[in-house]
Amino acid sequence: NLDDLLDHKSDLSTKLCQLGDSISIKLVQWTKRLPFYQELPVEVHTRLLTHKWHELLVLTTSAYQAIYGLQKLGSRSSDGTEAEFHQEVSNNLCTLQTCLNSMMGRPITMDQLRQEVGVMVEKITHVTLALRKTKIQIEEYVCLKVIAMLNQSRISHKELEIIQERYMSCLRTFCETHYPSQPTRFQDLLVRLPDIQAAAAKLLETKMLYVPFLLNSTINR
Repeated sequence: NLDDLLDHKSDLSTKLCQLGDSISIKLVQWTKRLPFYQELPVEVHTRLLTHKWHELLVLTTSAYQAIYGLQKLGSRSSDGTEAEFHQEVSNNLCTLQTCLNSMMGRPITMDQLRQEVGVMVEKITHVTLALRKTKIQIEEYVCLKVIAMLNQSRISHKELEIIQERYMSCLRTFCETHYPSQPTRFQDLLVRLPDIQAAAAKLLETKMLYVPFLLNSTINR
């Protein structure tokens, strides 16, 4: 609950633990709803989420912003300019500053914020603008999320590659069917995966795992 999280009168560490638990529970619930859930042992699903949860969190945050973030302005277009990027980063940092001031009950300067999470916010924003420029659809986001989760070399299981190829084929077919005039759309979506991994690595490095959640706090669906 965002109101509970932003209430500075309650213990911050407790709230952050609750947020972490909530994220874990939602990811597990999402995994259990996947059509191929029964095709893999539970321990494989557990290892997948253990290694990929931070990437899934970044992708979910960026896709949510790309799909819903500009609806209140009546547009989801993105011109991809440097000015737009810096403006979006600034907006995201202001959102974080407002939320963190409320959470902690004391002011946090923009310089402090940029030093702590500036690079991470830039990387997440880069992914968001790329997805917004592509005008990613919810169906593409779901396929990309599964592909991202299954895209790893740490776990060797014969079914993983088969399932991943199934979703790759699904994404490719969706792009070709709905966007025949965009022959590179499928690849344009896949090339976002390394950017998502880079942003997720920075998220782990900063240990401020609640940042993606707060970035979407101002979006009204």
